[in-house]
Amino acid sequence: MRLKFFLLSLLTLVFTSLCITFLLAYFYQSERLAFIDDQVRETATAIVDSELSDLKTYDYQIANALISEELGPDRVGKFFIVRNSKDEILFQTDNVSLLDVAIPRSPQWVTIEQDGRLLRVLNLSLPKFPNRTLQVGAITDSNFIFWSTLTQRSVVLISLIVGIVLVMTWFLSAQLFSPVRDLEGFLHEASAMLESKKDIPEIPHRLLSPPIKYLRRRDEFKSLVEGISQLVGRVNMNNKFTKSWTFQMVHEIKTPLTLLNRELERLQEKYHWEASENHEVQRQLNRVSRTITNFLDWADLANAEKPQNLHVLKTQAVVREVCSSIQRAYPDRLNLDLQADFQVMCNPLHLEQVIENLTVNALRYTNGPVKVILKQNQFIVQDQGDGVPAEVIERLGTPFNRGPHRSGQEKGSGLGLAWVFSVATLYGWKFTLINDQGTRARIEFPALDEAD
Repeated sequence: MRLKFFLLSLLTLVFTSLCITFLLAYFYQSERLAFIDDQVRETATAIVDSELSDLKTYDYQIANALISEELGPDRVGKFFIVRNSKDEILFQTDNVSLLDVAIPRSPQWVTIEQDGRLLRVLNLSLPKFPNRTLQVGAITDSNFIFWSTLTQRSVVLISLIVGIVLVMTWFLSAQLFSPVRDLEGFLHEASAMLESKKDIPEIPHRLLSPPIKYLRRRDEFKSLVEGISQLVGRVNMNNKFTKSWTFQMVHEIKTPLTLLNRELERLQEKYHWEASENHEVQRQLNRVSRTITNFLDWADLANAEKPQNLHVLKTQAVVREVCSSIQRAYPDRLNLDLQADFQVMCNPLHLEQVIENLTVNALRYTNGPVKVILKQNQFIVQDQGDGVPAEVIERLGTPFNRGPHRSGQEKGSGLGLAWVFSVATLYGWKFTLINDQGTRARIEFPALDEAD
């Protein structure tokens, strides 16, 4: 945006400079031309009022003497021609013959540019001899009227001015967009906080109160910052209330479920029901209770600020131990490719749960083999299923985030990936989920010295 502003400012500056230059050139030309016209007009008036206009025949010496007597030094740079109705020259000064140029009798004012010289001529009819035309002109350099050349000094001066203006424009654009850059950084940070399910920090005070005094007046940018600040406050408040209501609702549900389980056991003992008669009821109650427990565990993990009970673990040993227990439930479907072994510092339960969740998810939602890969600082689970829906990947880290249930698949709660995402966020691991000939779930661990 700063570059766009700079380019727009530069284009505006160039356009304005060109307009001013053309206006100045037009004004310069008009004023110089008006000055010459005044000189020619005054000279013509003096000649018309002199005895030269009364002469019936023109002798060169007499006519030239009359002009010199009448004008004196003012005749320098001027020429005079008298023509009859047949366009024959009755008299002309010497400098006209040297010009070797044809001067027309009309219109009244004639401008001729030739070989770097400018001729400005006024055509007048002599009062006593209407069939005669008096042509009074001035000879000057074309540069006196038109800017045809630029000196090296002028070019250097113009380049210096343009350079200074460019530097000032770039500096001013940097100062002007400094708050915008700060706001952009804050919005990126706020977005990252929302993705990690944390409260958005307050907007920096420097954006609300600019250090430059005149910027403290109410303007559009300050109104925008104040609006964003209010929005941040409401989002944080809504998140706080939502978490509070959610936890309270979950606890309110968990208590009746516990009572229902006890009441079901009492009724079974009292009426001696067969186990098959209440099996489905018991299974559903256990499922709801397990989901609530998993949600509370995930909520505690998502709201944790620092990890606790840290240990340095050998990843290969943990993967073997977790996968060996999974293989009992899913025989002949799990392939291990343990290429490397590295250390990770974390809570052992968290690492085990991450490995179990990703591996079991892949086995549960696909029918083919699942490959577990351990290579340098990476844990990867690759399946050959249909892939994870795009809407699930977009909302990764949100509880109960799951795609449409397919026939023949187990129906999960959608808390497994949320758990993995929260653990990865807590420890600074990079968790990615990619659809590539199936689904590839990958955890990238930082080097142990970085994690430490």
